[in-house]
Amino acid sequence: MLTAIQKVRYYRKHGKRAYINWIHKNDYSTVDLTKNKFNFLMSQPSRKSIDRELFLMLTAPAWVTAAEDVLSEEVEEVEEVIDSPFSVDIDYNSMTIRELQDICRERGLTIRGTKAQVVLRLKRDDEGITEETQPHDETETPSEEAVEESLDAPADEAAVNEEVNNNDSGQEPNIDEEE
Repeated sequence: MLTAIQKVRYYRKHGKRAYINWIHKNDYSTVDLTKNKFNFLMSQPSRKSIDRELFLMLTAPAWVTAAEDVLSEEVEEVEEVIDSPFSVDIDYNSMTIRELQDICRERGLTIRGTKAQVVLRLKRDDEGITEETQPHDETETPSEEAVEESLDAPADEAAVNEEVNNNDSGQEPNIDEEE
């Protein structure tokens, strides 16, 4: 059996991974240290918590360790399936406007508008529809340059009068008059 001083010194000198292997080899060799259990021990924040968990693994009945192994395998499978945060249908309507705005900020979307508009924006983002590809409901206002160009063009009446006045071919216009 290792003393507390030996454990502390080894942990400080060699680190968490080496400590787990060393302590398992010397004090807890009867514990079946699977990959899942090893990863669980690596996630422990301190040496004392590693020692406590190893002790619990040693004293736990066989059926408890078997159940833990089965449960940890199922959890890993679920984590692999849920790879993308956008692959799952999210019920945006059950969220508050503040939560929806936080999601918009994370995705780089506009946060303004009513809740319905924000929900629609998030659903379109989930489907891959960007704001640039969305149809515009409002007609675009002409630019100032286009307005200036249209003011420079002669009015319809002035254009007709100029055509009549510029008819210098010497022929009289064909006007049907009733006599």
